[in-house]
Amino acid sequence: MDTLPNGSEREVSENGSVFEDNSSGRTFRVKKKDLKRLPRQAERILAIMGSLQSQWYSLDELCAQHPKFTKRTIYRDLEVIRSFFADGLQSNSRGQMHLIPSKVFFVQPLDLTNVEAISLYFLCQLAQNYRSPISYLDPVQTAFQKLRSLSQALYVQTQNDDHLEYIHLEMAPISPQANRSVFSELLLAHEKRNAVNIEYDSICEGEVIGTRLEPYHLHFTRRAWYVTGKSGFHHGVRTFHLERIRSLKVIPDSTFVIPIGWSYENYRGNAWNMIRGSEDLEVILLFSPLVARNVASVRWHKNQLTERQADGTLLFRVHVSGISEIIWWILGYGDQVEVLSPPFLRQAVRDKIRAMSMIYEKDGE
Repeated sequence: MDTLPNGSEREVSENGSVFEDNSSGRTFRVKKKDLKRLPRQAERILAIMGSLQSQWYSLDELCAQHPKFTKRTIYRDLEVIRSFFADGLQSNSRGQMHLIPSKVFFVQPLDLTNVEAISLYFLCQLAQNYRSPISYLDPVQTAFQKLRSLSQALYVQTQNDDHLEYIHLEMAPISPQANRSVFSELLLAHEKRNAVNIEYDSICEGEVIGTRLEPYHLHFTRRAWYVTGKSGFHHGVRTFHLERIRSLKVIPDSTFVIPIGWSYENYRGNAWNMIRGSEDLEVILLFSPLVARNVASVRWHKNQLTERQADGTLLFRVHVSGISEIIWWILGYGDQVEVLSPPFLRQAVRDKIRAMSMIYEKDGE
């Protein structure tokens, strides 16, 4: 007796013929030689069902959507789908079909509210932003179509997205997409705990270096993907920019163990972004009234404290590890911010301003 995904049972005879479905009383006959074909057919049927649940398709459109399947096999698979979901497979006047998930389907429809549906829609749109899509997240579109097929609210909200044009999401410019295999192989190496050998165009060393890397953590931040792990070249944990990895080879027989208690957040500590300095320090800044409200409205760092002053200025305090990253953020506000503490950061900003001034004084103006 076989149990089906919908909870019903079928008896199977010794010669391989499936002949009873208790959920519907239907009779099915499958030749023994055809049993070997079932996995491939099941894969095709699931793919076709996923498409039919996402939107309306004609037979020709299904063929275009699934070029690996012949028109004949798609037609035959549609007959199988129709036999199981007679009421769920709908047709329109243009010869298109759409599958409405029923209660006996293997995955129940998602119960999303309209707000949840719209939020999910724009999250996927953000990942696939046409000006600067996040690298390696192309599969988000196929994932979205699968979710769309399981939620009536998501399907309705995105069937005609003209009414969504008044909402726009845009990311800051990001690094161009590099070799996709680097990202995929790092994911697999992390999952299997295999080390990798990489050739890396290092800015710090000023040359291409080779190192054995144990990938602990992958993360996307500030326009690009990075991998953090133990580097044999550096004899410690380091972070590498994926776009600067020239080559990568997995070491099949290797293995590594991530130290107990290690986490990327603990490794990063109180760094302003990614680069952790040798010691923590308190930075105190004074922002002008012109930018005070905008600065206060953003959570720039987990440790920040802000205090509006009577004159409209903003006192900004934050504990960070090192100044190599926060100094560039400070310089971005130009004459609208003053460093009050620590003194060496104030001096570092002064030196940068003096160097900038010298660039623009070269022509004698």
